[in-house]
Amino acid sequence: MMNQVFLPRRTLLLAALGALLPSAAFALDGKALLDKFLSEVSGAEGAFRQETRDRTGKVTNAAEGTFAFLRPGAFDWVYEKPWRQRIVSDGKTIWVYDEDLMQVTVRQAGDALSQTPAALLFGAGKLPDGWREMSAGDLITLTPDEPQGGFERVEVKFASSGLPDLLRLHDSFGQTTTIVFTRFEKALPDAARFLFKVPQGVEVLQSP
Repeated sequence: MMNQVFLPRRTLLLAALGALLPSAAFALDGKALLDKFLSEVSGAEGAFRQETRDRTGKVTNAAEGTFAFLRPGAFDWVYEKPWRQRIVSDGKTIWVYDEDLMQVTVRQAGDALSQTPAALLFGAGKLPDGWREMSAGDLITLTPDEPQGGFERVEVKFASSGLPDLLRLHDSFGQTTTIVFTRFEKALPDAARFLFKVPQGVEVLQSP
């Protein structure tokens, strides 16, 4: 999700936002819960706190911000503290705007989105090929047959409402990123929100 300096943030975002699954607190099996979420939640918006720890448990990054999505493929993930970055897509194009660097990186969504857990949140409403799921109480774990987008395992914990409460991602570098959703509401955001206009004076970089 590009320049190696920014890979952890951007890879995290596309993987993280799509991993949200329904609550195992309901008296349904994992597949039924997943089908329920995919069929009933076509859009949402909210806020989050994020923390990343290295393999020793040391905190290496902490941030907070807001998000919104609208199936299929549209999302807007905004880091507000301690740095400002916006990652937005209309389903065809992904823009990564680093406000402090005055740069926008542009890439086509394509298979980069459809083959990651992000497809669950933003995509057409089905589990990507090659992902296995396992439920244990209110925790659901997704494990790819092969690492996808740099991630080896994704864990999602749900509140009794059936909406996401916590998302934890384990990457190939031994890092663990935890996202706590401080607000998560079903909604149908205006499609115009997902159309990014490059600010005047900002450098535009194309990424394959």
